[in-house]
Amino acid sequence: MKCCRSRIWITGIMLILLSSPVIAETPVRVACVGNSITYGLRIEERELHSYPAVLGRLLGTGYDVRNFGVSGATLQRGGSYPYWDTVAFESATQYNPHIVIIKLGTNDAPPRNWQDTEEFEKNLEDLVSHFAGLPGEPEILICYPAPLFGVVRVWNDRRIKNDIIPAITRVAHARNLSVIDLHTTLQDRRDDFPDGVHPNARGAETIAETVYKAIRTAKE
Repeated sequence: MKCCRSRIWITGIMLILLSSPVIAETPVRVACVGNSITYGLRIEERELHSYPAVLGRLLGTGYDVRNFGVSGATLQRGGSYPYWDTVAFESATQYNPHIVIIKLGTNDAPPRNWQDTEEFEKNLEDLVSHFAGLPGEPEILICYPAPLFGVVRVWNDRRIKNDIIPAITRVAHARNLSVIDLHTTLQDRRDDFPDGVHPNARGAETIAETVYKAIRTAKE
């Protein structure tokens, strides 16, 4: 009789466990906002080797990292292809991320797109405010643009160093945001930028590792 009661008790516990809903832990949603460097232009099998793809593997199963990079996109609304007007911007918004990585500015540097430092700073402030106002209340990290290499692009890199990076610094300081210094990290990695602008898979991996460390540091 005692044995039968034990079987009934065990069977009852098993039925309770089987009928209980499984509560899956919600992954941390990470939105990588950026231009062609984020998108992974010119990287073979970019779906595997772009920096957001590598970042996803580094962060692991508790994170859902998505690539919202757009080739040619500018931060400035007055640029040739404002990020604001892209499908990726709308998709990143609907994604309602917990973490946003902003890496824009490279395409703002050329004379054809550059408005002025005040305009760049204002538009960055607006972008930060947009994402900060989402229901997910995301943590926002802003990247300094990667360096530009080659004689033809040296003037644009000066724009990045003299105007864009200081503007990013001011916005980040005012909003108490973390900055990821990709410009310094990559300045001696000319071989990882075959065309002087876009990283190869090895360069993208370095970007991913740098962003990964910044996310981990911000979580501590």
